[in-house]
Amino acid sequence: MKNFKEIYKRLLHPDHAIVSLVALSIIGILVVCTFNFSFLNPVGRAIKSFTMSSIYYRIMNMSDERETSDLITLVDMTELHHRDSIAHVVEQITEMEPRRLGVDIIFEGHKDDIMGDEALTEAFFGCADKAVVAFKLLDYNGKEFTNAVHSFFTSDVPVTEGFTNAMTDDARSIRRYHVSYPYHGKKVLSLPAQITKAEGLDIENLRTDHIINYKPVNFPVVGWQELSQHPELIRNRIVLLGTTKEESDKHYTPTGKMSGLEVIAYATLSMIEGYSVSEAGFFWCILLAFIVGCLTNMIDTTFKSYARHRKSALMIFITASGFYVKLIYFSIMVILTWTSFLLYVKANYYIDTLLALSVIVFTGEARLIYKGILALLKKFNFNIWRKSIYANEI
Repeated sequence: MKNFKEIYKRLLHPDHAIVSLVALSIIGILVVCTFNFSFLNPVGRAIKSFTMSSIYYRIMNMSDERETSDLITLVDMTELHHRDSIAHVVEQITEMEPRRLGVDIIFEGHKDDIMGDEALTEAFFGCADKAVVAFKLLDYNGKEFTNAVHSFFTSDVPVTEGFTNAMTDDARSIRRYHVSYPYHGKKVLSLPAQITKAEGLDIENLRTDHIINYKPVNFPVVGWQELSQHPELIRNRIVLLGTTKEESDKHYTPTGKMSGLEVIAYATLSMIEGYSVSEAGFFWCILLAFIVGCLTNMIDTTFKSYARHRKSALMIFITASGFYVKLIYFSIMVILTWTSFLLYVKANYYIDTLLALSVIVFTGEARLIYKGILALLKKFNFNIWRKSIYANEI
């Protein structure tokens, strides 16, 4: 009974909250130092670019079971450089009756090959009602873009345009895709957003930046020379025309390096499927970290108290070796990571657990600092130290 009361006292003792707050303070000091000392800038950039969502997508894509998209097909034209050849490919695709044609190529200016320019213009005339062609926004002044690069034929052909500016973080990784940007006082839409809008879906209520769902899915890729062999992959599907093999068009994503055309495919699919993630604010991340810190210290000290009264060889070994501490920390980290992973995958709710995981790591150090504070209180005859569960250890 006495042992039970001692364990109960340890479970509800305010020392757990104090240790958790000390751990948060340590992390806060380290973060401030990291972002304010120039020699630690690389570390700061790494921290800012790290998100648990990258780990989640890695876990999701570890499975060999991947669905194949029945909506989007990629047509690769990496080897094509002449405009008349590209025009022929556009005409071929048009004849196979796709539901939409997204073109991730910008045909800047007229070329010496007049026939090629004319052929390309005519090809897009033939699919103007289905085509969405790329353009690029330039010169952002802090409020809006002031310049843009368009394909030469857009002033003559009534095609829809969508920008393809990539939205990267500090690690040059693409996790989000913009729905719209301000340009000369008006809102212009991205290529994925224009395709989604053409599909009759509401994009007005979407956030300006849209989280891309990099779920395990394969998009069929058809080479330009193989179009006639795969009409079933073109008819009544969204076809994205561009390059999939050029290294200059490769981008880093949470699942690894992929072509810009694949990124557009994922962004388009995410918007069409209405993929939306609710993100926990910084306050909830702090609260989670505080609670996890309390639980970690509570479990640690309670187990130590329980094990101290056990005389078995196993308990003596576990207590003396200190291995149990690492096992407890690891178990809590695994439970926390998988719980947040399931929330993200099943409920589309994202809470960044990096801070909570950091608190677990620093709980041991925070407890040592707290014991040091108690030792000082004891030296200066502040009797409050006697109320601590660590009083016997000072």
